[in-house]
Amino acid sequence: SYLSGITPNPCVICNQQVKIAALLSLAGEWGFDAVATGHYAVTADFNGVRLLSCARNAAKSQEYFLCFLKPSDLLRCIFPVGEAGKSDTRCIAREAELPVAEKKDSQDICFIPKNKELWEVFPDRMPIKPGCIVDQSGKAVGEHKGFYFYTIGQRKGLNLNLGVPYFVTGIDPEKNLLIVGEESFLYTQVFRVGELNVFYAGFASLDLSVKVRFSSRTLPCKVRVTDSEAIVMLSEPARAVTPGQIACFYHQEFVVAAGVILAEGFQQKQGIQ
Repeated sequence: SYLSGITPNPCVICNQQVKIAALLSLAGEWGFDAVATGHYAVTADFNGVRLLSCARNAAKSQEYFLCFLKPSDLLRCIFPVGEAGKSDTRCIAREAELPVAEKKDSQDICFIPKNKELWEVFPDRMPIKPGCIVDQSGKAVGEHKGFYFYTIGQRKGLNLNLGVPYFVTGIDPEKNLLIVGEESFLYTQVFRVGELNVFYAGFASLDLSVKVRFSSRTLPCKVRVTDSEAIVMLSEPARAVTPGQIACFYHQEFVVAAGVILAEGFQQKQGIQ
C-alpha cells in the first residue's frame, strides 16, 4: 500500500484477516460457539440486525478497528470488556494475576519494535529513493527521501523553508513526487470509498456520520452508493482525508458500514478557509 502511494490502516486489516478470521476458524475446528477478544467494543441489535457499537469508555472504544469484520462474524464474537473502563479491566487482570495487568497501551503497529520505523524493519522493501517536492503549481521546492515515507497532512520531515508551514497534500508514486501546500489545501468535503463492508442494508438512507481516521471526530455526512463503492459528502470539510485509510460510517452509536478511502474522486481542494 505504501509503495502505491496510499496510507493503509494495518490494525483494521489485521483484525479482519488475521486475528478474528484465524480465531474463528480455530473455534470452528475445535467445536466452540464463539470467540472472545479484549477489544473495547460491544455488539447490539438494531432493527433485528447485529451491529458493532461503541464501548462504554468512548476514549478507548475500538469499534473502528473492527469495522471490516464480516457481518456474520459478529454473531460469533464476544467483547467482554466493552462495558468496562480500562482501569476496571486492569483491576480484574491484577486479581487474576495476569502478567499483562500493568502493560502499557499498545500504539501504532504492534509488531514494529519500539523506536523503530516501518521502513527500518523492511529496508529492502522501502529503500531511500529521493524525489522532488513540488507545490500546487508544480514548482520544485525541495527533495524528499522516498514518497512512501510520507502521508497526507504530514509536515514533519519535509525540511522546507518557504516562509509559511507547508504540508503534504498529495502523493504521485509514478513520478516519485510529493505535492505540498498550505494547510488550507488539506480540506476535502467530497470523496469516494471502495471495498464497502455493509453491516446494515440500506444504510445510506439513515442519518449518518463518518470517521475518516480513528483519531478524528465523527462528521455528519450523506452517502450515495454505486455498486461496491460510495460517494461521501461531508457536512463540513475534513482535514487530511487520506487514501488507504478507513471510512467508518455510524448511525447513532452503531457501525453500519465501512470502506477504504480511494485516491480517485476527491473534490478539488479550493484552499478552504
